[in-house]
Amino acid sequence: MSEEKEIKQGEFVFSILDDRAWVKAWTGGRSRAEVPDQVSGRPVTGILPYAFCGCPSIREAVLPVSMENVGAHAFFNCRSFQSITFTDQLSQIGDGAFKNDLEFCQVHLVITGKKKTPFRAFQFLMEDMDRRMDAWITQRDGSTAKLVFPFFVVDYEEDYGARVFHEFSYGIGQAYRQCISGDHMDYAGYDRLFSQCRRQETEPVLTDMALGRLRYPLALTGEAADRYRDYLREQAVPAGKRMLKKGDVDAIRFLAREGCFTEQALAELIGEAARLEQIEAASFLMDHRHKTFRRKEKRFEL
Repeated sequence: MSEEKEIKQGEFVFSILDDRAWVKAWTGGRSRAEVPDQVSGRPVTGILPYAFCGCPSIREAVLPVSMENVGAHAFFNCRSFQSITFTDQLSQIGDGAFKNDLEFCQVHLVITGKKKTPFRAFQFLMEDMDRRMDAWITQRDGSTAKLVFPFFVVDYEEDYGARVFHEFSYGIGQAYRQCISGDHMDYAGYDRLFSQCRRQETEPVLTDMALGRLRYPLALTGEAADRYRDYLREQAVPAGKRMLKKGDVDAIRFLAREGCFTEQALAELIGEAARLEQIEAASFLMDHRHKTFRRKEKRFEL
């Protein structure tokens, strides 16, 4: 076996052994860390434990298709960390890899079609995160699903008589995570949970879930799309106001194209857009109201 050596390339420190390279440390101060796919002609196949530990600036990490392993506590205590992108070639994520990353909430999975268990690492990661997580899954042909996984809480209650602990979970997030298995994502099962989710979750979560599935409709059936669309029509005003506050004009345009706004809803949202000084949104909403609810002029014949 060859002797291990260390190489620095850009903001990364790599550990080289035989024909493979591992990320050993990151010395950068930027918010985005994009790991290269090779160094010194060797593929970068892993991230060693604690490689990014405690990096205060990193917000996003992009891993190459060559990446197979993320070590334990690799991103531990990265307080600003929010998003990671990886492919289905990643097969293992170590314990506590994202522990204490309080802002972590987004996962982007790219399917290459070369793995029999493309969702293995994704499944482990989502099950390990009990908070709300937003995920984008992109297939080889570019088609994408945007999924929202709500939070859940696991608690334990001791049965003194039997001397055992019973596990209880609260929140529908765990049921959503059970739609993921190593070899596939059960989109139909995910969509069927929406009716139950409506009884447990808040408007922001439900709106983001419905918008995500409709805007990125990978494996979305017509029946499921109708359920999401019906919800958005019911919640058009609070959902629209939240989008205006975020300045998300694209979401407003999408809701309009989906026929979610009544004339009364448009009047409220136009007023809200004016109050927030969202000129582009206000202009669009007024134009949409004029085109959609144009009243016929009365004609009088003498």
